[in-house]
Amino acid sequence: MSPVSTTNIRIYHNDVYSAPLAVRSSSKGAQSLSEFMNNAVPSLSSSGTIFTPTSLLPGGIAQTVYSNAGPSTASRKVRFSRKSIMVPDGGNIALDFTPPMAFESTCDKTPVIIVLHGALGGSKASYVQAALEPLTRPKAQGGSGLRAVVFNFRGCNGTRLTSPRLYHPRMTDDLRSIILYLRSFLPAVPLYALGFSMGASLLSCYLAETGESSSISAAFCISNVFDYTGCTAELDSGAFISRRILNPVIGFGHRKIVAANKDAFLALSDEDGLGLSSQQRKKAMSKVLWNPSITMSSFTADFVAPFEGYDSLANFLEETSCKNVLKDVRVPLVCLNAHDDPLMKGSLLPYSEAQANAYVMLAVTPQGGHIGWYTRQNGRMNQWFVKPVCEYFEGLDKLHLSARPSPIMLDPDVSMMRHQADRLSVGFRQVPEAYIRSLDLTTVSQSSIFASPQMMVLHGRLTDLVRLFLSFIFVIIVSHTCCLLDASSWSNLLLFKTF
Repeated sequence: MSPVSTTNIRIYHNDVYSAPLAVRSSSKGAQSLSEFMNNAVPSLSSSGTIFTPTSLLPGGIAQTVYSNAGPSTASRKVRFSRKSIMVPDGGNIALDFTPPMAFESTCDKTPVIIVLHGALGGSKASYVQAALEPLTRPKAQGGSGLRAVVFNFRGCNGTRLTSPRLYHPRMTDDLRSIILYLRSFLPAVPLYALGFSMGASLLSCYLAETGESSSISAAFCISNVFDYTGCTAELDSGAFISRRILNPVIGFGHRKIVAANKDAFLALSDEDGLGLSSQQRKKAMSKVLWNPSITMSSFTADFVAPFEGYDSLANFLEETSCKNVLKDVRVPLVCLNAHDDPLMKGSLLPYSEAQANAYVMLAVTPQGGHIGWYTRQNGRMNQWFVKPVCEYFEGLDKLHLSARPSPIMLDPDVSMMRHQADRLSVGFRQVPEAYIRSLDLTTVSQSSIFASPQMMVLHGRLTDLVRLFLSFIFVIIVSHTCCLLDASSWSNLLLFKTF
């Protein structure tokens, strides 16, 4: 099947295989995913508008950098109320609910969107705010009128680690525990999901693992990192800015999480089930904290992979690449990626995998970068991806989808932990507010975090600051230069001859 061209967007989807239908409604029968998208999401259909990037950010790298360093395009700041749960391995997960007062009534059947941010992000990330502002704005004020909860990954957005684990795309038990927790007080509410970057990868892995038994009714992914092997290779040996700026910045960001939570990794006995002796853990910590040229791949190889029980970086990257499991997804999943994404370039996208599954649709724009898609309207910067996201979830809301089956919960144990009956590694225990405040890194003094003589000390701290400062200056210069040098290839890209 050839891809469907919608103006300057290409759609990859199996629109021939029609049974079973991918979208099931409790009130309007059933329809295929392609039919639903044509009716409900004009931004990604033949009648959709062409995405034109702002001339201020003409390249994928410039769009990518601005999405992480620039201000949010949301018209107002989204407000949250935070709750925290403890999971069976001792980990602490912070959940940010919005609108804050919308979860007080258990009779409210308004759908809830679970939001999974990208690496080093959180509910404060500009792209999360940009999407949630219209999604959670009341319908009377022109919004979608939906509810959302942001799943802040372990160690992200000002939360302490309470177990020796970070996060990665195949760590789906945390998402399962969140769903179990939500189902404890929202048993009949449809659950949707919105994933960004690494969060999109984790979401895709969950949908593939659960298949027909997924508790999430439908999902939308932005800048999904489908292939971590290819992404890592691109960051290690690709364009200069990817190698020298994006790669180190991601590595430094994760190192700071480890530095601020070193006790969670070191204060363990050799019998705690990690498979690493205390000496091996100290060695891994030393590699991370004292590496002056740390990158995403070196951090993953020296720290994440060993702590998660993988014997090599190659095996870890292959296992965490969701493109290998897309065939198992059994709920509607729409993925939006840009061909000029410096982390997941066009040649790495899973075109054939998307066309082999009637439940999966891949939409690709020639430009947009990584969680970028910045355009300028009425003198104001906007992120175009927000439009199809809102159309998608508003369309689902109009279908009145039934809540999918919930996993079976066991009664609370002596520690008040409620486990999933068929998966004891999944469970939750709500944590008191006082405990949450004690774990919030914003309440911990800098001196207590960096007091150890084996931490980064002055050299490492200054190195991070200098690199970040030079990054922003250098990206502005080089990104515009790259656009001029690559001008001859843009015409081919717009016609998709480079596919």
